[in-house]
Amino acid sequence: MERHKRGARARRALITAVVAASALGFAACGGDEDGGGEGGGSGEPIVLGIQTSVTGAIAALGVDQDCGIKAGVDLATDGTMEVAGRPIEFVVGDDQSDAGQAPRIARQMLQQDQPDIVFGFPTSSSALAAAPVMADAGVIDIYTIAAADELTAFSPTTFRTSRNATQEAKMGTSAAAIEEGDSFMIVAPDYAYGQSAAKAWEALLNEQGGEQLSDIIYAPLDARDYTSAVERVRAEQPDILVVVTFAGTGGPRLFQAIDRAKIAQDSRVITLLPQRPTREALGGIATEIEYFAIYDPLLPDNEINKEFVDAFVEACDGTQPDVYAGDAGIAGMMAVEALKATEGDTDPEALRQALEGIEGESVKGAYKVRPEDHTFLFSFYGASLNQDLDAELEETFDMEDSEIPVTKTIEER
Repeated sequence: MERHKRGARARRALITAVVAASALGFAACGGDEDGGGEGGGSGEPIVLGIQTSVTGAIAALGVDQDCGIKAGVDLATDGTMEVAGRPIEFVVGDDQSDAGQAPRIARQMLQQDQPDIVFGFPTSSSALAAAPVMADAGVIDIYTIAAADELTAFSPTTFRTSRNATQEAKMGTSAAAIEEGDSFMIVAPDYAYGQSAAKAWEALLNEQGGEQLSDIIYAPLDARDYTSAVERVRAEQPDILVVVTFAGTGGPRLFQAIDRAKIAQDSRVITLLPQRPTREALGGIATEIEYFAIYDPLLPDNEINKEFVDAFVEACDGTQPDVYAGDAGIAGMMAVEALKATEGDTDPEALRQALEGIEGESVKGAYKVRPEDHTFLFSFYGASLNQDLDAELEETFDMEDSEIPVTKTIEER
């Protein structure tokens, strides 16, 4: 593979738009005698920190995040792994899939490695636990998987390339295309993310004319038995059953219970497209579900995605990217574009100005960071699974379809 040619094509496609007036801010912020960021051409390494789950129950998320970010950086630097004469180095912190470890790992990375940009922990629980540490340090922090609404407009230095819970509901209702009078029920995991996503689903489906048959059914994230929740659905026989994402081992058990109850024979079952190992654990119902997707390597039909998949496989010793890799790749590319805009200056204020309002083409098509609250706007997909459990594209939704109202601005934090 010709890395430089591959990266050059990606660079031409990834056209970023940064407010021109920000250039004055970059010059004012960089490389002063009081410990400001390193200026371009200094030759000092730019340190990118990846806070993730290398080990533990959700290590598969960590693979997508770690290799995705590195592949995105590789593409955006034309394979050179440097910006403005400064080589890029990576440091990785492991929360061991334990949210309680996240603040300690964040502090340890900040103190020992002094990263210039940090890509935050994958799960919402770990991300929310560590976010105050990152905000207090004033370091640019970009979340690539965590979906908690609370991370939006969290601080001036907090950004995301992940969807939030409200956007996830917007994506799902777009894919569901509910019609006036269609009945629906919602099953959701009983914790902060599940509750916020389910309430957003509920509001949007009712707004679109759906008939809600019961209150939201909340179930433990990792229950051993979901019979009682599924029996409530079978008794009502809704036209649409929405299953808010169950991370971990609970998801397959829930869908197996839905399959045993033959819910999919009478109801459309809709959920977020899961990673490959989860698909394989779902059983026969996997091909009967309707999915909306943030990413799958088979869904985006563009040159950048093809090059990204190659770069990911190279960075990850032959492992293929999964559904959370795309947003991680965009984060790596976006960070490089911000560093190019500052000419290698890593001062947090200069980088913040570069990231606010940045937009371009990516592995998933068009994207933009909304400057008011740092919401990430993106393209997404409707999908199905074939008998080999490969994703097949049903519909592509444009960036505008991920728009949600501004509820809190950075200034109001």
